[in-house]
Amino acid sequence: MSSGLQVLDRNIDVTNEWLNQISEVTGASRQQAYHVLRRGLHVLRDRMTVEEAAHLAAQLPHFVRGVFYESYRPAATPTKERSLEQFLDRLAEDLPDGIEPRLAANALFTVLKLHCDPGELAHVRDALPGPVAEVMEAA
Repeated sequence: MSSGLQVLDRNIDVTNEWLNQISEVTGASRQQAYHVLRRGLHVLRDRMTVEEAAHLAAQLPHFVRGVFYESYRPAATPTKERSLEQFLDRLAEDLPDGIEPRLAANALFTVLKLHCDPGELAHVRDALPGPVAEVMEAA
């Protein structure tokens, strides 16, 4: 089904590509992949400054960018949580049953690496606590 607008159709295609790639990494359904993407982006976003988050958001497809900014409270960022355990615990809060947080993080970082500018991702990595940045590098 086409929207009749090429820019919207292209964004739907790209968003579906992201969801399919998350499904491949996690073994999740497309619905579960959406929740992995949504939760992963929120947990990642909340660990960055407003400026860093805006730079990453500029790399995202329009629909994914909307998910990224959903419920965003810039004044509450970046969070003070610095450990990998805290990152994974926050990620686990809204993940579908059966999806391990470490696997969800790996899927998120894999998709970002496939679709975003490497220079921008280097800035994201540098903004993350060391152990979380290591998980990003390993993806």
